[in-house]
Amino acid sequence: MTSYDGPDAPPPARSLLGSLSGLDVVDLGCREGDFVRWAHARGAASVLGLDLPVDVLDRARALGEPGGTRFEQADPEQVRLVFASYDLVWCEDLAHRVDDPLRLARVVGAGLRPGGLWAAVVPLAAVTATVAVVEEARLVPDGVREVAAGRGPGPRSLVLARKPAPGAWPRSGRTDPPPDLA
Repeated sequence: MTSYDGPDAPPPARSLLGSLSGLDVVDLGCREGDFVRWAHARGAASVLGLDLPVDVLDRARALGEPGGTRFEQADPEQVRLVFASYDLVWCEDLAHRVDDPLRLARVVGAGLRPGGLWAAVVPLAAVTATVAVVEEARLVPDGVREVAAGRGPGPRSLVLARKPAPGAWPRSGRTDPPPDLA
């Protein structure tokens, strides 16, 4: 069993992302914007925080919107991302809670640039389903790592998935994006 407070504790999910320098990032379910400000402080070119409750977004704005960051209202069940506009989509404790995880994964895939990364923090019990949704959305699984608990109770995992480059779409043989990602 892993210790969550000792020297063998799993790393925080954010520490596994690598450099954010120059990246365009979106945080789905940003809450008070901790990740938005964290990504900005690590050199992200732009960071968009999306969440539904107006009071939560008001608190996020009150805590500060450094240059290159902004907060907008969006329902995670209905969100749309601008096509191929992001290098990283962060999704902490949300991907497994939406009514239609496949729709969310396809929206994320459409919003990512080729080679872009989706980082979804989910409970350990949701890892298998999340990876299946990633594959069905034609994203390429790029690893699963146990991480510190973070927002939710209990152990969590970081599920990483990449948008393949044009011509490298998995299992399709296509040279252009599939219609559901275009």
